[in-house]
Parts: sequence; C-alpha cells; structure tokens
Amino acid sequence: MTIEPAAETRFAAWIADPANKVPVHQLTGNPAVNWQLLTYMIGVESRRMHFFATKNRAALDRRAATELLVSDGRVRTSLIDGFHEVTWPMERIAVG
Repeated sequence: MTIEPAAETRFAAWIADPANKVPVHQLTGNPAVNWQLLTYMIGVESRRMHFFATKNRAALDRRAATELLVSDGRVRTSLIDGFHEVTWPMERIAVG
C-alpha cells in the first residue's frame, strides 16, 4: 500500500509541535501507543493501519519517532486535556 505524501507531511508537522501528545492506552507500566487513534489525530485515514505498519521501513521509522516522543513523556491517556471531576452539592441536583 502506498501512503500519500501529504500524510508524511502532516505526520512530520504533528511530531514537530511540542503541544501534540501521543495517545496511549491507560498506563499500566509501559505506555502502549494507541496507533489507530494517533492515525486519526494526524489526519491519516487508514483503516488497516498501514501508516504505522510493522512490515516496511518507512512505517517502522514513523513508529520509532513516535516511541521516542513517548519515552520523552509526550503522552496523553484521554482525548480531553484538563478533564476534571466535579462533585456537586446535593442541593444543586434537581430531583424530579
């Protein structure tokens, strides 16, 4: 499968921006990259995950670049940054 050149450009721009964080599955020791979500986040439509495949050199290089970001701590475990749990006082909850 051929990857569109624009996808490479988007990926390079995405990893160059320090505000972008790699989506990982819930941390249970070593973070595991959520490759499918990352593919969507950088704007690559790849239902079969060829962009980060393990069978070609370019995809392995993209994986290595991504895993370097993970080792540097650029990770996220949710889609919503700054998510806060809020506890409302009982008198504010409508009973109905």
